[in-house]
Amino acid sequence: MADQVVGRSDYSRLSGSEKAAIFMLVLGEEHAGAIFPLLNDDEVRSLASGMARLNVVEGAVVERVCSEFAEAVTQSAGAMGGYDATERLLKQFFDPDKVDNIMDEIRGPMGRNIWEKLGNVNEAVLARFLQNEYPQTAATVLSRISAQHAARVIDKLPAEFGLDIMQRMLRIDTVNREVLNNVEEALREEFMSRSSRTNRHHVFDHMAKIINSVEKNNREYFLQQLTETDYDDTMQVKSLMFTFDDFVRLDPSALQLIISRVDVMNLAIALKGANENIRELFFGNMSGRAAENLQAEIAELGGMKVSVVEQAQAEIINMTRDLAEAGEINIPEPGQKEDIVY
Repeated sequence: MADQVVGRSDYSRLSGSEKAAIFMLVLGEEHAGAIFPLLNDDEVRSLASGMARLNVVEGAVVERVCSEFAEAVTQSAGAMGGYDATERLLKQFFDPDKVDNIMDEIRGPMGRNIWEKLGNVNEAVLARFLQNEYPQTAATVLSRISAQHAARVIDKLPAEFGLDIMQRMLRIDTVNREVLNNVEEALREEFMSRSSRTNRHHVFDHMAKIINSVEKNNREYFLQQLTETDYDDTMQVKSLMFTFDDFVRLDPSALQLIISRVDVMNLAIALKGANENIRELFFGNMSGRAAENLQAEIAELGGMKVSVVEQAQAEIINMTRDLAEAGEINIPEPGQKEDIVY
């Protein structure tokens, strides 16, 4: 209908894209401009094509298009709000982590599903909590979280207590709603109100990453001072730290994955300042030729600034932690080294 006036008699011949184009033109630049970014490429092209084909549109046609739109909206089933709908909508436009933070603030400590929240509770922390509860309560809790998480919690419990829980889980049929409500309330009080104040584990983990990455002299100074002023918290941070010497805690498969991902020159610089045990550990998890080439690279480096070596080590440590957080490798806790089956 380009180059002609769109009148009342033409309304029945308007396509859906032309009606939408008229509606967008009526909205004007400010409001239409907010809608276009929400459309995909095909939808934008369809609208643009419809707008381009239009010339002059009579007021009666504009009014009818707007009325049809209003009628379609009012005859719909209504708008469904709620936390889930809000979260789905926000995730279309924002980073998932940002959405999680926003939704946690909106829900508050009492609003989020406790069983979802428990999925983020460290297994050792959850195990300590359950040890002080009735075995039946522990069985109820572990029957409602993921099998993988439940297994890690059971590994942290005394064997007899873990067996008692598993026997009770086998006999669980249905749980009385009142009992379940009491369990949920106890869990909220223990974990959700605590996490609403601050996620302490996240703070400790973040601090451990920071201290791992600062220069060695600063690291020793900070740890010494923090130990004197905040002993318990600093011990928590230390337990989460991973230094270059801690590679001895990793199993061969984890080391081999790290070696396959790391830049060879960066590894050479990092090993330049490592002790002989750590060097041999890396060489022993490489092919003979790769180890020889790496040794040659290290020898050719000559003198290196300590800060350069520490930066290279920090990058490899951070990559290692990223692999652990992604679930690709496991970092045993300090003092623990898993048995290897050959």
